[in-house]
Amino acid sequence: MVELVSVLVNEMGSFHRVAVLRSYVTTSSIMGITCGAPLGALLTSYFGWQWAFLIHVPFAILCIAVVFLALHIEKPQSNIPTGQTYGAIDTSKYDGAKLKQKSFDVAGLVFLMTAIVCLLGLIQVIPAQGMENRSTALVTLGVACLTCFVAFFINEAYVAQNPLIPLFLLKPHNLGLIYAVQVLTGLTNSASIPIVSDYWVTTRGFSAVEGAICWAPSTFGFVIGSLMTGRLIQSSGRYLLYTKIGIPLACLSFLLMLIRWTLYEPNMWEITYSFASSVGLGMILSSQFVALSAAKPEANAATSVTTFYLCQQIGFMAGVTSSRSLVRRAIESGLKATLGNNAGSRELITQVLTHRRSLKFVPPHLQDTVRTTIQRSYYVPPAISIGSLLLILFLCLRQREAKST
Repeated sequence: MVELVSVLVNEMGSFHRVAVLRSYVTTSSIMGITCGAPLGALLTSYFGWQWAFLIHVPFAILCIAVVFLALHIEKPQSNIPTGQTYGAIDTSKYDGAKLKQKSFDVAGLVFLMTAIVCLLGLIQVIPAQGMENRSTALVTLGVACLTCFVAFFINEAYVAQNPLIPLFLLKPHNLGLIYAVQVLTGLTNSASIPIVSDYWVTTRGFSAVEGAICWAPSTFGFVIGSLMTGRLIQSSGRYLLYTKIGIPLACLSFLLMLIRWTLYEPNMWEITYSFASSVGLGMILSSQFVALSAAKPEANAATSVTTFYLCQQIGFMAGVTSSRSLVRRAIESGLKATLGNNAGSRELITQVLTHRRSLKFVPPHLQDTVRTTIQRSYYVPPAISIGSLLLILFLCLRQREAKST
């Protein structure tokens, strides 16, 4: 839904106006996330997990009603050449009958989805040192991932009449740098921000509802960063500047999280580090969407926007998967070093890894030791985010602003 709304927003004038409209989309989306997280935790805690899913139904019906009542289909202007409508690929060189038979690149979609699933599985398996048949799984997933990606690119370049992602969009001098930044931004965000709730619940004994409320500073940070950046771009006409401002702001915030949250006993007010990091990430996301709007080829505008979000989602999935897996691996290694590797310790470590949000089963004389070990293992998410931000900075230094129109 967000992708479709963004495609519509991208049609509404110059990128100065797009900057503000896109910030409104981000604000609406983040407000929903902010309300949804504590509401879902509350329903799960008091009524059962089923209600966390059933609550989607009335909101889905409301969205459908708004779409039917507020949005109207308009025919494209007659003076636009066939095959050159907004978001379309030039199909004038293709035979009409053949094009109708293959109007959607099903093979490309299958190859891409399979490659992404294999990639996520590979990320999940790499840190799992104790997994049975780990080597076989690594080889199988690695070969399958590589094969599907190669097959996807061959299909897009030589086979597909109407490619899912036109490969020229991925070239660095077109939109390749913007897409690479999106993958890394999604990785930065999802590696650390979703872990905030888990951190405070695990290390400070917060309830599920209190942990969900810990999302509030980061979500409000995204809102403020997006709105502020949209207004600044509208008034100044510059957008890459705000990416370069957002990077050090987010990087400094994650560095504080890395030091204060893992090596010391953080105070409650230090949850605001996630607010500052999200302001920086909101600036990066908003300014990069405007960069896309300014640089997109008109004949492939809709494809450009959806590919933008595809790259972002790949980063999100990779960040969540890798961060949680590596945190679990760090906790396991830390507990083995602290408690030893005998049979009793291994059983306790397995219980901690499975139920680390509640340590009541841990012997009282070991609870502080176990909790401290878990706390120090949370260096992984901010470390991943800092590394990703440094790569984003390198890519942004190679970007050039399009002229204001």
